[in-house]
Amino acid sequence: MTLPADAITYKGNPCKRGHVGWRYRCGSCIECAKIMGAERRRENPELIKEIRQRWWAKNPERAKKLARESFLRCRAKNPERMLESRRRWDKANINRIRPMMAARNAARYAAKIKATPIWANRNEIRRFYENRPNGFHVDHIIPLKGKTVCGLHILENLQYLPALENCKKGNQLSTAQNDEHPNDLP
Repeated sequence: MTLPADAITYKGNPCKRGHVGWRYRCGSCIECAKIMGAERRRENPELIKEIRQRWWAKNPERAKKLARESFLRCRAKNPERMLESRRRWDKANINRIRPMMAARNAARYAAKIKATPIWANRNEIRRFYENRPNGFHVDHIIPLKGKTVCGLHILENLQYLPALENCKKGNQLSTAQNDEHPNDLP
């Protein structure tokens, strides 16, 4: 909790519970206030829930930002726990995930078909996919749906990349491609 500097003061004498330290300007001990707040939240969970919901309704942008920051902090501290949590959620919600995955795959397939010109050699492209080494992905050097440029689904635009490297690259031109053709980008 962050307070303005003039809202707190230091007192050397102990409070009723024996805490020696910072106090609010009104004189109450900050440690005691934390303890009482925790007790209040434990004793009145429904009231606290209602208060939080009202605050979220009044401050949607701020609430969204705080929730995102909290999530990112938690994910950074506990990556394994977050991954396991995500896997449990995926398993419990497989009926919600399957349609989303099917829609995403259909959109990707449609983009690939749309980006395949009539003159492309489809048999060679199929062979390129079939000959993919284990642990590698087939990557489009110039992405089919990039932010600045869109490539074609042709043999000359395909390459094998290690799976992890391809996932990191995402929908972007590789840095090697940018270095080779620096003037091609806006």
